[in-house]
Amino acid sequence: MSTARHWIVTRNLFCVGLLLVLLPARLAAETNVADTVTAPPQSEMAFSNEVMRALLQLQGQLHQTRVTLEETRAQSEEAATTAAERLASQLKASEEATGRLMAEQLRKVEESFSAQRTRDTRFTVTIMSVFAGICFLAVAMTSFFQWKTVNRLAEMSNVMPMARGVGGVSSVPALGSGENALVPADTSSVEQSSQRLLGAIERLERRILDLEQVARPVLGERSAEGNGEGNGHASKEGPAAALISADEQDRIRRLVNEGQELLNRDDAEGAIRCFDQVLAIDPKHAETLVKKGTALEKLRKLSEAIECYDRAIAADSNMTIAYLHKGGLFNRMERFTEAVECYEQALRTQEKRPVS
Repeated sequence: MSTARHWIVTRNLFCVGLLLVLLPARLAAETNVADTVTAPPQSEMAFSNEVMRALLQLQGQLHQTRVTLEETRAQSEEAATTAAERLASQLKASEEATGRLMAEQLRKVEESFSAQRTRDTRFTVTIMSVFAGICFLAVAMTSFFQWKTVNRLAEMSNVMPMARGVGGVSSVPALGSGENALVPADTSSVEQSSQRLLGAIERLERRILDLEQVARPVLGERSAEGNGEGNGHASKEGPAAALISADEQDRIRRLVNEGQELLNRDDAEGAIRCFDQVLAIDPKHAETLVKKGTALEKLRKLSEAIECYDRAIAADSNMTIAYLHKGGLFNRMERFTEAVECYEQALRTQEKRPVS
């Protein structure tokens, strides 16, 4: 319909233009004819009426054309508005559809990520559970084997003393010196070796406890009675003891007691100063050397403590307490072979004399 209206408007404009072109030419021709030939008045009136009708018709057509143009413009504006609204609604619908599609895709992606995280979490929890189960099983098995071992050791430690107490021949070899002290005669049986080793250790521990109980009062008596006196553990320091005067011996006893008091108060450095004064008077005072070694142990000077114990043993080879202190120090230093040797020496020195 819009195309037909455009065609009508174009046709009317073409007619109006043609009339505007032909009308001046006709008027000019009629004017020339009027100059030469006088036309009758009726013809002029008829021509005027015809021109007026043409003008009126042209005016009507122009008005119709103007109205048509206005209608066309209004319809065009309305069509443009409708098209714009339709396009806007289509764009809005497209945006909504795109938004829904993107939201759906995002939801699917989030669900995929959530499912992946859930699978990863389950896998991690499964791995951790398996690892925890293995660890628990290992701990349980270790505890079980330790429990069985402890029970076995307890049984062996109970059986060996009973066998010795009945009067049978002891399966534990005599304690000797060096690393071969605890080696059984028959090395083919691991169980027999373990039993003998446990029996020897148990016997050695009992003897050490007995020696420690005896050594404490003996050491106290020696510090009170002075150098060269005691209950069978007195040091034999040779001719040097005879050269010490009574005043010096009193001073030695006083310094030893003072050093022991400082040592009991954990003043190891003060005790060492007192012991050094004693050793300046009598370098071979075995009791003072042992006490100085104890003070050096508290100061973590282990090599110097071992040297003091060696000097005490050199001054008195039968001094049981020196072997015990030296063996205890070697035991704490995890030098077990040397510790066993010291304990064996302590046993020998103790067996050489009756226990008071």
